[in-house]
Amino acid sequence: MVERKVKYHDVEVVLKLDMGIGIGGDKWPAAELFCNVATDPKYFNEFGKLMNNKRTIELGSGTGLGGIIIDKVYEPAEVYVTDLLSHVPHMDHNLKLNASDPDRCKAVELDWGNDSYEIGKFDVILAFECVYKVGLYEPFVKTLRSLSNPETVIIMGMTRQFLQPKFFTLMSEYGFQYSLLPQEALSASYCHDNGTETGLFVCKLI
Repeated sequence: MVERKVKYHDVEVVLKLDMGIGIGGDKWPAAELFCNVATDPKYFNEFGKLMNNKRTIELGSGTGLGGIIIDKVYEPAEVYVTDLLSHVPHMDHNLKLNASDPDRCKAVELDWGNDSYEIGKFDVILAFECVYKVGLYEPFVKTLRSLSNPETVIIMGMTRQFLQPKFFTLMSEYGFQYSLLPQEALSASYCHDNGTETGLFVCKLI
């Protein structure tokens, strides 16, 4: 277990990393890709329109990194970082390390696949490396469907080696349209050169 400072452009985050709680205790490539893009000044206007005064939720958040970045850089109405119950204290600790406003930014348990959630619908859903096992595909997609409406924007980050084409077939079956954010739209420094291919997808219900 270690507390580490990480920096994305001019935005510094303090994270407790602890693989002892499971794989969610570390940073994943897609989350880091998103953080680099979301903190890049050239994307501020676009992300500001998307995030400001909106309800945002991160699924499978692990460390809370994605939600913390949105809370630090933008002005969301609410931010929920969610994961299994075993990860909630870990996420909550990281929110406190980064002085997140507890009235606006919350760490809560969310069990995928439950068709009814008391937290309602969201304007923005974030999810990074959430479908690294085939058994997670349908519970995850059901959760996306339960938390979203046709106006919801879903940003997913995925690494090819953790993913099978069956996932996108399932997304289409549940009524989602998706598109890959072109790599040429991103700075070359955001792309990993370690043999993996990581990308960001934007999805909506149709």
